Amino acid sequence: MKSLISTAASLTVLMSASAIADDHTGSADFELTHVAAVLNTGPVDPTHDEQCDALLSDHVGLHAHSSWEVNTTTGMMSATTTVMDAEIGMFPMGISGHYDFMSSSIPSGLSEQHVDRVILNMDDTFENQALRILFVYDDQDFNCVLSSDAMH
Repeated sequence: MKSLISTAASLTVLMSASAIADDHTGSADFELTHVAAVLNTGPVDPTHDEQCDALLSDHVGLHAHSSWEVNTTTGMMSATTTVMDAEIGMFPMGISGHYDFMSSSIPSGLSEQHVDRVILNMDDTFENQALRILFVYDDQDFNCVLSSDAMH
């Protein structure tokens, strides 16, 4: 009988703990209107912005949708972004003070358009979301970013 009471008490504690888990789900729609050049090593490089404007002219104004689930108690989190008719799974980047996600892989239809990465950023209150798409051109010494916010 004590075993049954102990098991019931344990289940009650577990159910109570899961009831207070801090789950945050959300979604955001983005219009990607900002173009910036970045060096292959990462820093923003305004000297190539005009070239990126030309390379991404067909994509400026692109719409995307992202959704996320974050449990701040367990640290479990996931996100997806749908852009150019493709759904992209994203993993947490583990940056302190932010909830940032990066694409785990890019569908072939997007990689053929030079899409290399999709990054979703938001602050620790789940506000101020931004979406960025990195376009990589193997024949250039810079890459291009199309984003929902200005990078410089």
